[in-house]
Amino acid sequence: MAEKGVELIEKGEVKALMKGHIHTDEFLHPILAHHLQGKNVSHMCFLQILRLIQSSYITDAAININPDSPLK
Repeated sequence: MAEKGVELIEKGEVKALMKGHIHTDEFLHPILAHHLQGKNVSHMCFLQILRLIQSSYITDAAININPDSPLK
């Protein structure tokens, strides 16, 4: 399904992909393999704790294209 999602992005039929019940590596592999040329890749996680009224978003927690490169 992740590969189909990339196809839909490339055709311009959708603007975003939602991960759902799939391992992160299986989800990101086709996205990064196609490089989505000229497009930014960003990851967002939605957190909702049932006892709290407020929810949170965390962005780019799972994106590290080149983990061995030094920080600049």
